[in-house]
Amino acid sequence: MPRTWISKRRSAFTLIELLVVIAIIAILIGLLLPAVQKVREAAARARCQNNLKQIGIGLHACHDALGKFPGAGWNKLPYDIANGGVPTGSPPATTSSASGSWAFQLLPYVEQQQGYQSANSNVITGTPIPIYFCPSRRSPSTYTGSSTYAGLDYYGNALATSAAGTNTCSSVQSVGVFRPYCKGAITIQGITDGSSNTVAVGEKNLCQVNLNSGKDNTDIRGYSWGHDYGGGTNYDNSVSVGPSPTNTADLPTSTGCTNGTHYYGSSHTGLSNMLFGDGSVRPVRFNATTVGNNTNPLWLLLNVSDGYPTPTDY
Repeated sequence: MPRTWISKRRSAFTLIELLVVIAIIAILIGLLLPAVQKVREAAARARCQNNLKQIGIGLHACHDALGKFPGAGWNKLPYDIANGGVPTGSPPATTSSASGSWAFQLLPYVEQQQGYQSANSNVITGTPIPIYFCPSRRSPSTYTGSSTYAGLDYYGNALATSAAGTNTCSSVQSVGVFRPYCKGAITIQGITDGSSNTVAVGEKNLCQVNLNSGKDNTDIRGYSWGHDYGGGTNYDNSVSVGPSPTNTADLPTSTGCTNGTHYYGSSHTGLSNMLFGDGSVRPVRFNATTVGNNTNPLWLLLNVSDGYPTPTDY
């Protein structure tokens, strides 16, 4: 009896079925991608908060050691102390001529003693300090201009009632936590509004297109440049001076920006993380406008002794 061969052919996907599968995959990716991005941003924001907490621990360690917080220095780099000297190892916060920023003066108290004591100016200015960078914006980085500079994503609170356009240290009317060299350094007792009610350090607003380019005046000299009392258009690299502070999102390319606002801001969604004088870290929402010195919630949070009730809605 002859055998009958039956052909078994495997059926393939039709074109329509294949397109349906591709469409389903695309929809799933579209649904999952925002969730993944939100998780990544939440993790980056948490790391940013931890950076500020470490800075807060350093500030209080400095206060315990010296009896005061760091000064804000002046508009020079650290190795310009006494017109050309280099750090000797004794904290510059103890001298009236300290030029390095609060962030530079803080190095011995955040486990960065080696960089602080270096006699090499490029090591001092060009060594990235990991806790000085917000991971939502950038990794620890430098840029090279006339020298190599490591950035800083956080502003010290150097609020002044009149600052823009001044060109002498004595003319700055300081009401913030970090004072220019001629104004001395503040103690925790000097924060009469209460350390838990006063911002010490907040995230910095920057121009996104000029990150790490050396073209943004708020980022051009990095973390070690001291208090620039020359006015709001100068090198506000380590402190925000005032007198009309804002807290806004980083400026995107579409704005045509060349510089940050010289005030506070971040790459987070809707808020900046801020370190208060008691060491706590809390979010402060973006505010688009400044109402006025006595009614602007951010101004009240920055002034160490305004005497007004602490705002609860920020």
